[in-house]
Amino acid sequence: MIAPTPSPSGLDAVDRQWGGLAAGRAYLLVGRAGAGRSALALQTVRAAVEAGERSLVISPRAPEELVAVGKEVGIDLAKAHAGGKLRLLRIPKAADLAARGAEGLAKSYRDLVGLVASDRPDRVVIEDFTPLVQFDTFERFHEAFAGLVGALRKQGATLVIGLGDPANDASRRLLEVVEGLVDGTIRLGAGGDLVLGTPARPEYPSSDGASVEAEPPAPPAAAPAEP
Repeated sequence: MIAPTPSPSGLDAVDRQWGGLAAGRAYLLVGRAGAGRSALALQTVRAAVEAGERSLVISPRAPEELVAVGKEVGIDLAKAHAGGKLRLLRIPKAADLAARGAEGLAKSYRDLVGLVASDRPDRVVIEDFTPLVQFDTFERFHEAFAGLVGALRKQGATLVIGLGDPANDASRRLLEVVEGLVDGTIRLGAGGDLVLGTPARPEYPSSDGASVEAEPPAPPAAAPAEP
């Protein structure tokens, strides 16, 4: 199978070391609150728009908040939306999603898969994935998230999700689940450097101080043939 050609990510370290973000792959963006993770997420949106791709941006933030962050990184979200290059979707607050229970959360995942199938964006950016991880067991979360990643991979969409640094054992375990299912992790370090990692591969320090992988993420496996 020929590996997909990556598209610009908008993040210099990622473009330099991985060549960008590839279709059909999933990426995790990790950083503590207030460190600029949302800005980095919108930089990936800006790069997609500039490359002529369509993006679906999902966030619990109010649209006006995202517009303000977008201006900081050089993208006019309202203009991109009006031009058909961008669709914004606001997800419910964490408390509202938690009230739906595991079945309700699983349905939200399925609804998202259906939306991507009908809207056909090139890049799906979930600016803050936190409200969508509130399952009652790690096993149920793993099942739902694996289904989401697999479905978007099959559809050829690039997935970027944002999560905060883990604050306790439960959130660390949850992050491990996500890291094991994505193709690459982009971690925002304390000094603003990006640390790139892929599952089950040791990292090594690059000459510019960032930590990068010896290889870019492996291409996704070919989807099984339809019966």
